[in-house]
Amino acid sequence: MTSCESSTVKLSVDDIFAFSDVELVQYMKQNRRSDGGFCLEVDGWENLPADQCNKLAEILKAGASGANDEVRSCPVDLDAVNARLLAISNEQDTQPQHFSGSPGYERSPTPRIDWDERAKTAEIVAYNELIDAGGRAPYPISLMEKVFKDPEEYRETLLPWQEYPEYSIRDWDKYVFQLQLGRWRVFRMWQKDNRDIDDEEEEFAAFIARERAESRSNDKFTRRQTTESRYLERLRYEFRRAKDVKNVDDQDERFLAFVAEKKRQNIKLGVKWPGMTDNEYQQVLRVEFDNQRRNLRLSVGIPLYWLREDHGRGDFSEYVREAKRRLEKHGFNRTFQLDEDPTRQDELTTWIEYLNYEYSWYDRYERSVHRLQSKYDGTWKELADSGVLRPGETDKEVGEQLCLESKKARTGNSRFTKPERIQALATAHSSLIAAEDAFRTVKRRGDLIIKFTHETWDYWHAKRNLQRQGHLLRWILDQVPVIEAEANEYSARVEKRAFGHDQNDEVSDVGRPSKRIRGLSPAADDAATFVWAGTTGTQSI
Repeated sequence: MTSCESSTVKLSVDDIFAFSDVELVQYMKQNRRSDGGFCLEVDGWENLPADQCNKLAEILKAGASGANDEVRSCPVDLDAVNARLLAISNEQDTQPQHFSGSPGYERSPTPRIDWDERAKTAEIVAYNELIDAGGRAPYPISLMEKVFKDPEEYRETLLPWQEYPEYSIRDWDKYVFQLQLGRWRVFRMWQKDNRDIDDEEEEFAAFIARERAESRSNDKFTRRQTTESRYLERLRYEFRRAKDVKNVDDQDERFLAFVAEKKRQNIKLGVKWPGMTDNEYQQVLRVEFDNQRRNLRLSVGIPLYWLREDHGRGDFSEYVREAKRRLEKHGFNRTFQLDEDPTRQDELTTWIEYLNYEYSWYDRYERSVHRLQSKYDGTWKELADSGVLRPGETDKEVGEQLCLESKKARTGNSRFTKPERIQALATAHSSLIAAEDAFRTVKRRGDLIIKFTHETWDYWHAKRNLQRQGHLLRWILDQVPVIEAEANEYSARVEKRAFGHDQNDEVSDVGRPSKRIRGLSPAADDAATFVWAGTTGTQSI
């Protein structure tokens, strides 16, 4: 097995990620071994998370492919690179391997990207963010492996977050922590909007603090210096190639203008680069921050004030009165008092306010159904009177078939195009009809069903949203007694502690149940299970 030559250039993972396509191919060619393989020295790759390891492996494979296109010799084998990156990121107990392109090298098959594991990692992150933000998870994190293994067994638990509640749980319907986190973030935004709270600068300051902390934990000063030097080298290379010059002086006015333009573009796009000043760093973070806030509002689909009865014209006191009217209308008669400072509210009050927010969506969907009902009835009567329907065929059957085929089409599981899906509804059992009559019958049936579909799609969409919202509201209402029980348990522990009992009990310093108690239901196992990102299993402590 050929060892790495001493001339191999050692780069950091940031250098590799920053390469252009041309630079990547050139780097791979410079580090090609005599046997056709590649000897790569990459600093810091063993500390990368799983998703970044996958990305690095794909980049190296692309570079190797480009290098092989130019120099056809012994085919490169970077499967071992990918396998090793994944092995290290998953903390598997294996011995270091050399990257070899030798045909005699015995290797295991290249592991496929495990999208399910990636999704689990994203769910864990979403769960923790949801709990930290004061929200409640659909189920305890300790059950996640079981839910992922057999989601249909937990159908009732997952139901409030299903796009099509009437159908079986699919693989992509399992990731409910991320969905609930998104809803909770929008609710928090709604809270501030209805109190005229503008804490954007405070949020931005906290965002900067988080980014700085993460940067300090993931980046060494010496590595930054090396990366900055190589980043400037790449800019010189790009400048020479663009301007067709042989030598570049760092003080050349043309080169300085080129670098300044690169920085301007990076700031505009929210892209960080090595060696940026603190002011430039904050400008980039501002772009990231603004994009996140804008995308969150766009994800709602409508301005949030449209959910208010007065479209947001009333002040906070009117918002409180509206919330009480809405909840009483839906049969929720508990006494509560919202605070102009939402951070001073206890968990139950905040949850009741969240209930009002979701009832606001329910009322909106209900208004849409009522508004579209008369048009729907008329369109269905026209279709029913046409004589093209089969005996006993109902509007619900036609609508459900349409929804099911549309769902399959959006997820890539339908064998039909959109026109073919409509035609499929029209041609069912047409083989029983004589050929000449079948064409005219099928065409007329298809035309009428297409018209019915176009004119009633908004109705079916609103009705399905109303159904889904009803499932979500039932879950929210079920959480009210659970929150009360947790609060009572916490109060009892505080009281015992005040009298000198249960000194070892966990008591939060902020006057509310601890994260563990808020995150797991009372039925959860006593031993909390933590699933670490990048591992293949769980560790219980």
